[in-house]
Amino acid sequence: MVIGSRVKDQLKSKSYNEQWESLDSMMEEDPSNVPEVKSNTDENLVSEIQTWEQEIQKFGFDLEVLVDESPKT
Repeated sequence: MVIGSRVKDQLKSKSYNEQWESLDSMMEEDPSNVPEVKSNTDENLVSEIQTWEQEIQKFGFDLEVLVDESPKT
């Protein structure tokens, strides 16, 4: 199981790194040809947090209480 897990982690890491190498090579070839990507991850994150806040409030507590009661490492 340990070996299988490590192999999967290595393959994920390799796949992730290949994506960035590909973008780097595109930039080296012709920077003006790289498509512009608009990131709206902040907006998505805010929306997701608000959704979770609403769901948690249904149980009678909020995120601050959840953070205070969560296990500390």
